Amino acid sequence: MDINFFRRNIGYIILIGALLLLGTATQSALAEDNAVPEGFHDGNEGGVDFDGCSASGWTADPDDPDRDLQVQILVGETVVATTTADLLRPDVTACTGGTCGFYVSLWDLVAKDVPQQITVQAYDVETDQWYALENTPKELTCLTPDPFVVNTTDDNDDGLCDALHCSLREALNATNNSPSPDQIIFAIPGEPPYKIQPLSSLPGLDNPVTIDGTTQPGF
Repeated sequence: MDINFFRRNIGYIILIGALLLLGTATQSALAEDNAVPEGFHDGNEGGVDFDGCSASGWTADPDDPDRDLQVQILVGETVVATTTADLLRPDVTACTGGTCGFYVSLWDLVAKDVPQQITVQAYDVETDQWYALENTPKELTCLTPDPFVVNTTDDNDDGLCDALHCSLREALNATNNSPSPDQIIFAIPGEPPYKIQPLSSLPGLDNPVTIDGTTQPGF
């Protein structure tokens, strides 16, 4: 390249270099001044039922306390859900608008009956980075509920489904009163054939339920 080009434009080259250095220094200063998101992973630990199988907490950005931050939930190293921390948390003074809470049900997102490591991270707009909240990760085991066991062919309903007596009607009502997906199995004593003859229409299903007749001994 022509050496005279550099001689003629040395002033511009120096100016461009100075501007680049200034920009880098400014970015570094902004990064140093930036406060990363703060927050807390309130979620449960250990073995939990349907209601407890969740991740919850709060997060806020000290640089902009009114901003509702993005939150991501990881199971192990895999992101399984993202949400916005926009639920009311009047107990948290870090968010002036009061909306910095989050809640995510994990029931359909994790394997059941095995421990899972749950990590919650908040996104920082200024640095384009995700930051782990305080008190994360947690080890969580979402426990499959015990099945309801039909053990009689009668149609009585005393409001209970237990080992002493559980008709199909009682089992269906029990699943409707349970918040989680359930299973109905059969263990009717005596000799087959077994015939269940409801005296009136059986209740409809309000929640997901699996009715497995193949569980009856001797099927």
